[in-house]
Amino acid sequence: MLDQSELQDRLLSELGEAGEENIPTLANTVFSGAENFDEQRAGMRDALGSLIHAGLVRVALEGQAGLDELSKARSRNIIEQLEVHLVVRPDDLAWTGGPRPWPEIVTTANGKVRAHAVLESRGYQWWRKPG
Repeated sequence: MLDQSELQDRLLSELGEAGEENIPTLANTVFSGAENFDEQRAGMRDALGSLIHAGLVRVALEGQAGLDELSKARSRNIIEQLEVHLVVRPDDLAWTGGPRPWPEIVTTANGKVRAHAVLESRGYQWWRKPG
């Protein structure tokens, strides 16, 4: 299992590149392989919860005029129910979402600064590079 700091950096780096991303796509990107899915989900819950608590990310839901960013409290509520929003697709053992619309994770202004710093120091998808 990844340590929380590593997982948070991976999440922030992906969000720094994408701006926002849905939870299953983030999970499929930051984890390398079909390891223990329960541990991965718990790791995502903890890492996203910490990033929300630190004011670096929020959950956003699709609204009539685009993405509606939720408050810190509502964001935490969504993440606490991650088993609804992050499920394993049995045919290929990859992450998928629950009912649509899938929650998006967006960076705050402080999160963008931190994501940029992570990308500057570690590079894009450093965990996928050999050696």
